[in-house]
Amino acid sequence: MFQLLWSVLGRHWYTVPGGRKVYVGKTGQELTGQTAHRLCSKES
Repeated sequence: MFQLLWSVLGRHWYTVPGGRKVYVGKTGQELTGQTAHRLCSKES
């Protein structure tokens, strides 16, 4: 079960079981960690 944390123009963060945050970019790619934060910054 996923919890939507933030959503803007199709880009969003989810918290997965275990507490990890996953970023889904505008292309649908799922990323975690520093890579996710970099992509989020570029897409903003």
